[in-house]
Amino acid sequence: MVMGEHELAVRNYRKSLELNPNNTNAAEMLKRLESAAASVDPKIYDAYAGEYEIGPGFVLSVTREGDRLMTQATGQPKFEVFPESETTFSPRAFDAKLTFIKDPQGNVTGVTIRQNGRDIRGKKIK
Repeated sequence: MVMGEHELAVRNYRKSLELNPNNTNAAEMLKRLESAAASVDPKIYDAYAGEYEIGPGFVLSVTREGDRLMTQATGQPKFEVFPESETTFSPRAFDAKLTFIKDPQGNVTGVTIRQNGRDIRGKKIK
């Protein structure tokens, strides 16, 4: 899944559920993989590109690579995030959601990361 092998990941999660119907992680991941990604024009990714200060010394970098939106937090690997709406994205590799925050003029000013039941807000610094 992390390598972008969407169909293989779906097959593997289905097999995992077949072997263990109580595997809630596999069920959740399969649900996410099978849900249709929102149709979003990749041009909007340019507005989200930048750096977001999540905490002291902890920055989330967001970049556009062609038609893909990539994120990388300090000391962590780079992950692609997929649109759920025009402002909300999630990685397929783990359970999290990123929601970009816009001011009344439509400028991106921050991001909220929802993971493990917590919301962490980061301010756009670049």
